Amino acid sequence: MEWRSRSVPLSFMFEDLIYQLSAEQQVVILIDEYDKPLINHLDNLPVARQIQTALKGFYGVIKSMEYRVRLAFITGVSKFSRVSIFSELNNLTDLTMRPAFGTAFGITEAELRASFAERITEFAKRQGKSEEEFLAEVRHWYNGFCFAAGNEGKTENVYNPFSTMQLFDAWRFSNYWFESGTPTFLIKRLHQENFDISELDHLEVGELAFSTYDIERLAIIPLLFQTGYLTVKAYDPASRRYTLSYPNYEVENAFITYLLDAFRSTKK
Repeated sequence: MEWRSRSVPLSFMFEDLIYQLSAEQQVVILIDEYDKPLINHLDNLPVARQIQTALKGFYGVIKSMEYRVRLAFITGVSKFSRVSIFSELNNLTDLTMRPAFGTAFGITEAELRASFAERITEFAKRQGKSEEEFLAEVRHWYNGFCFAAGNEGKTENVYNPFSTMQLFDAWRFSNYWFESGTPTFLIKRLHQENFDISELDHLEVGELAFSTYDIERLAIIPLLFQTGYLTVKAYDPASRRYTLSYPNYEVENAFITYLLDAFRSTKK
């Protein structure tokens, strides 16, 4: 397949790609960071709206070609409303707060002990600690993420998979996750709203705090939750209120040390 004209719409090219790949069997579509083009231009709303329109046409292709698509899995850090981007793709299932998927994107305690057993033993020896003492430190640094809650309460906490694997590869504790990429758009939003980050320690919010939103009204709390700076610490099914806080030492330390310093720099 070769395209010689840049005037061909991306949506048309995407449709043709699906058509050709599905000649033998249905295709699986994986899209990571679907919202990145928008997030990169939140400080320029006219450009963001143009991108929004282009994305609507792009994702509309998946709906029109659904008989050729076995599965489409889309991830992102922000939860833009279906009307703003996915108006034509109206058969999406939002997994953000589904308890059944609460441990799908992290390492559980049982998985950590089973998959890293030899390294846990070796690392504990290097530190002169018992395995349980060492695991308590790993838990302090990298565990604590909770992505869902239901009527029975919040789901099991999970470890940050990236940081945990880096720990056992480098044989030292460090702030691996934040160093992998600074969310500059968060710094901009915190600066624009003059947000008091001291409010983030054990913050109570209702379910509507996680509602979808559009580019003109991006709320800080859901952004911090979806980017991993806040997580569910408790859930009250009766009032449907969540208690949010930093998931662990790595995240809290990174937020206070790096983000706060950057935030102060932007205010000078």
